[in-house]
Amino acid sequence: MTTEINIKNYLSEDEIKKICIEVVRNRFYQNVGGEADAERVIVNLSYAEVLRIIQNEWDTDLTEALKVRMREAIEDDSSLRFQIFRKKSEYEREDGPGWKIVLEEIEKCRPLIRNKIEEIIRDFDFDMDIMDVMRDALDTIIEEKLFTKRENKQ
Repeated sequence: MTTEINIKNYLSEDEIKKICIEVVRNRFYQNVGGEADAERVIVNLSYAEVLRIIQNEWDTDLTEALKVRMREAIEDDSSLRFQIFRKKSEYEREDGPGWKIVLEEIEKCRPLIRNKIEEIIRDFDFDMDIMDVMRDALDTIIEEKLFTKRENKQ
């Protein structure tokens, strides 16, 4: 036996639309990893669509023009430097291409870094009392901050 219920007998057209919108919104948030990532996904989809439209309307080779602009952005101190050297965060799913290269190069230099640290530890004078080290550092700071200013004023 089948029972049929006509929801239009219980809900208005407006209520049905609101429920549908809410269900679609919730499903979208679940699929993209939550509300926080939703804006990023929408922006990325928008960029892809804008790029498609531009490619259809562009007179020259867009790929080549973008390569030239990217090279300029990398060489320039522009805001794109952030995009190139960004670190993975709650807003970015992965590291930027420049930061990935930095990490790779650090990993390649690991033996050199380790040797330098070992050299610093080996050459450190552990016989010197830590209080003497702090006293010397404070003396240097006081001398630089207080006496250098007085000498410059005279």
